[in-house]
Amino acid sequence: MQNDGLQIPLCDLETVAARYTDLYDFAPVGYVTLDRTGAITQTNLAAASLPGHERARLMGKSFAAFVAEADQRGFAECLHQLFAGGSKQSCKVALDASGPRVRAIQITATRSVDARSASS
Repeated sequence: MQNDGLQIPLCDLETVAARYTDLYDFAPVGYVTLDRTGAITQTNLAAASLPGHERARLMGKSFAAFVAEADQRGFAECLHQLFAGGSKQSCKVALDASGPRVRAIQITATRSVDARSASS
C-alpha cells in the first residue's frame, strides 16, 4: 500500500522531468549552464549549434574557449561579477565558431539557487 502511494509522485516527477527536458533541449534560444570556472556542465541543442560542435563534446570545456580573443576579458568580468554576488549579468561577445563565420551573441546570465553554477 505504501509502495502504491509512492508510485504516483514518482510518475509525476518523471512527467515533470520529461517536460523540462523537452523545453530546455528544444528551446529556440541557446541555454548553457556553467560552473564557477566557466566550464560547460549543460547545454541545449540551440546553444550547441552556435560554436558548431556536437553537444556531447562541449561538456566540461571552458565556454571562454569559444569566445573571440577580443571579448575574453569582458566575458571573464561578466562571469566574475555574477559569482561575486550579482544576481544577473549581461554582456555581448563574439564566438569563434568552427568555420569562417563569427557570431555575435548577447549573454544574459543568472546564478543558480545554490550559487555553484550559472545559466545563460
